[in-house]
Amino acid sequence: MIAIHDLVKTFGDFTAVDRVSLEVRAGEIHGFLGPNGAGKTTTIRIIAGLLKPTAGRVVVNGHDLATDPEAAKASLGFIPDRPFIYEKLTAGEFLPVPCRALRYRRRRGRHPRRPDARALRADRVGARAG
Repeated sequence: MIAIHDLVKTFGDFTAVDRVSLEVRAGEIHGFLGPNGAGKTTTIRIIAGLLKPTAGRVVVNGHDLATDPEAAKASLGFIPDRPFIYEKLTAGEFLPVPCRALRYRRRRGRHPRRPDARALRADRVGARAG
């Protein structure tokens, strides 16, 4: 569950997000549509804990982002539209991240084992990509 109450984000005199409120209940899917500069990415970055709001409140799975940010962030997954950090990583540095996630899911029984799973071994791919 994600709840946003009167969210505001300003950058100097510019108001990027102006009193946005919404609730996304468990099992629901929501999308942000609007023209460039409407505040979509800014709102999502605030929800993900990457930006601090100027005003308002964000609650993720019962955890207030302002008072319990680690618990709120731990219960939320976020993949940015432009993952700038990935541009700074070598293939050997980047590939272990999704590979560890795949192994974690497999161990927990959430992801079926695939015949090509050996190809995803980060140590082998990282060594070749160097």
